[in-house]
Order: sequence, then C-alpha cells, then structure tokens
Amino acid sequence: MPNMKIIKTYCKKSKKYYCVEMQQFPEKWQAINFVDLTEEQAGCINSELNSLDYVTSDTLLACDKCGKRNIASCNCAKRSSFCADDNYFFQCVYCKDLSIVSPEANEKKILVTSPRYDDIGKVLKSIGLHYKPYTGQFDCDMLFINCGTSDTVDPKKLNSFVKNGGCAYASDLTDTLINTAFSGLYKFKGHQGEACKIDAEVIDPELYQISGNIIKIEFDLNSWAILENSTGKTLLRAAKGSKYAENQLWFNINMEKDMYSILVSIIMHKHLKRK
Repeated sequence: MPNMKIIKTYCKKSKKYYCVEMQQFPEKWQAINFVDLTEEQAGCINSELNSLDYVTSDTLLACDKCGKRNIASCNCAKRSSFCADDNYFFQCVYCKDLSIVSPEANEKKILVTSPRYDDIGKVLKSIGLHYKPYTGQFDCDMLFINCGTSDTVDPKKLNSFVKNGGCAYASDLTDTLINTAFSGLYKFKGHQGEACKIDAEVIDPELYQISGNIIKIEFDLNSWAILENSTGKTLLRAAKGSKYAENQLWFNINMEKDMYSILVSIIMHKHLKRK
C-alpha cells in the first residue's frame, strides 16, 4: 500500500531485530505495529523510511512509565529487565537501546575478515548492520580487515578493489598488507606502540559532532603499529602533550576522484571513552 512503509530496528542489548510498521497520517508517519524478527527475516527486509523522529499512533499504548510516544528515545524501557528474557515486549519500541537501521546501510554489501585482536563484525552487528565473512573474494562494496586476521588478503586484488570503487577499512596490524597494496602512501614505524592512555584530537567534522574535540584512548596492549606519516586525510590524531603527539590514529585516502577510500585505523580495537 502506498501509505504504508516499514522500518527495520535493532536492539543493542538483546541483539534482536524488529520491524516497525508505519502508516502515513496527515501530520507525519506514525508506527501502527511492532513485530519481532528472526535473523533470516531481518536479512530479507530493509527500512523504507530514513528518519530518527517517529512516534506511535494513538491506536497503540504509549510508554507505560512516562506516557511519551517517541520511538527509540526513552530511558524508561531501558531500565526495565524485559530484554533479559527472550520474549517479545511491545514497550521495547520506545527504548533508547533500539536503533533504526537506515535504508542506505542495507544497500551496501559488507564483507569482514575473521577476528583476532579485534572483531569488527561484532561492532557492525551491534548497530544492526548485516555482513558476510570474507572468503577471498572482493564482491562487495566495503571490506573490513580485522587487526591480526588469519585470512589471506591479496594486496594486488585489494589495490584493484579500491581503485575500482570499493572501500577498505583496515585496522592496526594490517600495516604490512596496506604498505604492500598501496606502496608510497604510508610510512609506518613498525609495531613499537606501548600500552598507555592518551588524549586524541578529533579532526573529522562528523565524529566531532558526536564525541566533541577530545577522545580518551586506552592502548591496552603493546606492539601496535605506529604511523609516521601518510598522504591521507587525518580523522583522529594524538593530541599535543600526549604520548605520540601529532601521530595519526585514524585516516583515509581517496584513491581516485569519485572513488571510495582506504580507511586505516590504529585504534579500532582499543578502548575509546569520551573525555
């Protein structure tokens, strides 16, 4: 029906997917139903609306604690223990732990290498993004390469993948692979990083809006890759006065105009805390 749409949502606590059925009213789109989904069902549907500001219709119960109707914005349900069970509960539609999966997020095919020192797949799943394990092929839009992964990633094919429009996200100890695949773009100093806590300056405007100017980072292990310099755009760097001051910690490089980019993170599997 033209005046009916669906939104896919994901609960970060219960790790479950839900479908919110939406109907167009004169004022705005409103939720008229909330249905739990299996993993298989969640993989077959995409959100058809792209906004974070939705409410339930008057035909549904409001939050039984505060009486508000805003979807995925209430702390009341978050404080309850319903998500500890495997049972469906309608009040979950109001919980802040529920995130709306945007339509664009599901249009991209994502592959992730096997985890070792970090688990990017787990991070993607926590925000409701579907991905498939990397098996040696580059038939995707985005490839995430975990730090210390045991998978073999061909550097020549990786270079071709990025130059032809793919986006590669590489974490920490992928430095040797990145140097080989994209010779001359980076200069690493080896795995000399020491366990420590530092302040990192946020350069990227979008990340700045979320986190503010400074993020506290804990390097909980030794021997992480230190980047001396690169030709890329800095997104995050060690703040002045901190150990490794001015060192790039997260950066990207656009290979060609209108192409996707290489994103290299030294701190993907480290602990980030807002200062």
